Amino acid sequence: MAEIQHERGIRIVVVAITSVLGAMVLLPLPMAALELSDAAENLVAILLSALVFLVVSFGVCRVYGLTRLELGFNSVSHAPLVQAALLSVVFMPITGLLAALVRHLRGGSWDNPQLTSLDVTALGSGAEFLVAVCVVVLMPLLEEIFFRGIIFSQLRSERGATIAIYGSAFVFALFHLHIDLVVGTFVLGVVMGFLRERSNSLWPAIIFHGTNNGLAWILAHQGLNI
Repeated sequence: MAEIQHERGIRIVVVAITSVLGAMVLLPLPMAALELSDAAENLVAILLSALVFLVVSFGVCRVYGLTRLELGFNSVSHAPLVQAALLSVVFMPITGLLAALVRHLRGGSWDNPQLTSLDVTALGSGAEFLVAVCVVVLMPLLEEIFFRGIIFSQLRSERGATIAIYGSAFVFALFHLHIDLVVGTFVLGVVMGFLRERSNSLWPAIIFHGTNNGLAWILAHQGLNI
């Protein structure tokens, strides 16, 4: 019985990761034929990314019967949420500068390519508001359900807390699909993994992720693209 449960946990991790990776590889193909402007392409890519994490996470949870408690939707006091937000304020500039340093050492510009891909200014304020909601609210929620919910919980049950924290952080970093961002996003992933483990809840990681994205969004719109 234990062996069957072990196989189930590993299977869930493999299915979840390969499903998202497959979608990320296939979705850009029809977009290339649409001849969209850069701003429109950025908007479509953001919305499709949210859709991928939503569909895959929902599908995996339904197929394997994962519950809200397994994902980490446990109640938590206000203190860990406030601490997560404050911790994000500390780590966001550190990891941003770390990523910028990696880009500079590789001979690239100091600009963050991920933030550049969020530029939809040419489409108007409505598109900017939509992207802001996706980046600050929707994506942190969906990505944390996937990385610190599904991936973390299965690795935690099979290999323990350490593997769950660093393993989910590694997958989180790889999924950002840009070598310049891997180190910084891995560090953020580790911090969010520790928050998930310490609180036994997904909410502190979601708050940390959303605060980080919100601060990056504000800085980018102030011309500080780090």
